[in-house]
Amino acid sequence: MNGFLKGKLEAGDKVNLTAQIPDGFRLLLADLDGSTVLSVNGDRVVLRSEHGSIEVMHRRYFCTTHYVGHLDDPCPACGYEEPK
Repeated sequence: MNGFLKGKLEAGDKVNLTAQIPDGFRLLLADLDGSTVLSVNGDRVVLRSEHGSIEVMHRRYFCTTHYVGHLDDPCPACGYEEPK
């Protein structure tokens, strides 16, 4: 909540699907676009969708940027790093 390029993902942040998701998988995650982060545990995030469902997902699929996704490695917006 500290601005666009805050460098870490925190509870309370709104997240969007990243551009890096394969199209077939994107359909499965579409309901989570715009979700609120409830907690972050390593590479897992607990999300509450706009419809109230709660899901645990991998961080690589979500970022605080809108319709862009991770901007670099590590992402300056949410801090996600691809495993080396």
